[in-house]
Amino acid sequence: MARSVYKASFVTRSLVAQIDFGVAKARDRLTGATQSGNVKGKLRYMAPEQAAGRGIDRRADVWGVGAVLYALVSGRYPYAGESDVDILRMMIMGRDPDPLPPGMPAPIERVIRKALQVAPERRHPTAAALAEDLERAALELGVVTTSAGVSAYLEETAGPRIGKLRAAIRSAIEERDEVF
Repeated sequence: MARSVYKASFVTRSLVAQIDFGVAKARDRLTGATQSGNVKGKLRYMAPEQAAGRGIDRRADVWGVGAVLYALVSGRYPYAGESDVDILRMMIMGRDPDPLPPGMPAPIERVIRKALQVAPERRHPTAAALAEDLERAALELGVVTTSAGVSAYLEETAGPRIGKLRAAIRSAIEERDEVF
């Protein structure tokens, strides 16, 4: 029973993290907060190619979601280092992320490992492909997560925060409409 609860909790947290990631991205697009050529966010969640200043595509976002999933299941970042410089060095050298904790369900480990491949061409090609892989892993583990279940979990754990995000998005849209 405890393993089943762990699996269900992981899948739900993973879906919530992906949703939150998408909301933040939409908010930044609406507000114009992210500008080309500017680094925004934490190095520990950046794809190695982005941290190295090389060209990026949607697979850099897949790496970022993989890093969030890694942190959710392990309680730590994909690379252990004493400073951001140490972490940057590991990423640029092409070092694989640190191993996940022992006992991690194999389907979950497989999904996270694929999302965190150093070579972008070895990752999921899109966030949608990553989501499909997560759903397959959940089915493999016998975890059923419905949209109603995710909605209830979100309301319970992040209701006030989601309300604030909605208000911020509405405000950004209204401000944008006033300018145009």
